[in-house]
Order: sequence, then C-alpha cells, then structure tokens
Amino acid sequence: MLRDNQLEQVKCILREYPEIPGQLRDIREKIWHPRLPPDENIGGSHGPINPNKDVDKILTIVDDRMYHRLTHNEEMVKRTLQESEEWVKQLIALMYFRKPPLGIVIASGRVHANYRTAKRYHDDFIDRLAKRLGFALN
Repeated sequence: MLRDNQLEQVKCILREYPEIPGQLRDIREKIWHPRLPPDENIGGSHGPINPNKDVDKILTIVDDRMYHRLTHNEEMVKRTLQESEEWVKQLIALMYFRKPPLGIVIASGRVHANYRTAKRYHDDFIDRLAKRLGFALN
C-alpha cells in the first residue's frame, strides 16, 4: 500500500503523461538552442561575451535532469500500460488522460465493468506503476 503523498505523486505523473512529449520537445530545444544574452555593449569595446556562463550551465544541468526524469516516467507509464488489458487502458485513459477526467464510477460504466472490478484493477495498475517508478510499497 502506498502512502497518501506517494499515491498523489503517481496520479500526478499519470495526469502529466499526455503532455510529456511536448515538455520533452521544449527541454530539448532549450538545451540545443540556449538563450543568448542581449548585447548591452552597443558600439563599445570588447566586453565579456557571456557574463552568465555559470547560470547557463546550471540551467542546462537542471533541464537535463528534468529531461531524464520525464523520459523515465514516460517509459514506465508506457510499459505498465502495455502490460494491462485493453479495458484497463481505457479506464486509465478516461480517469487520467481525458480533459476533464472522469471519476472511477463513471469511467467503470463507460468501459462496461463492475465498479469493484474496475477499482481492483485500477489499484493494481497504480501499484505496479509505483513499483516501476521506484516508490516503496508498504
């Protein structure tokens, strides 16, 4: 069983899943094409080319870590979805990927499943994903 904050983190990762490709694309663009500082030395002598070099390095490292975290999360959600049955994939999509998301009662009705069965499979899916993401299960 997951603690409440861990459960919320796993659900947040699931809700983020549809936006991950766009976030990865933005981070790649930021790393490949870093921002150039504005030229404040208009018509003057040779000034420092990039006075904020350390700040740019730190931002690149942070972006790189975020990129790897997002790719890891995307891969783990993808693997867990591939292992699941088709109706469980539809249930998870209705509950987390849809805007606005549906509750488990309505989502279980949409996939033509009993509420208890849907809840059991949903909880199993969350536990498997949490284990893959490295959360400690009690």
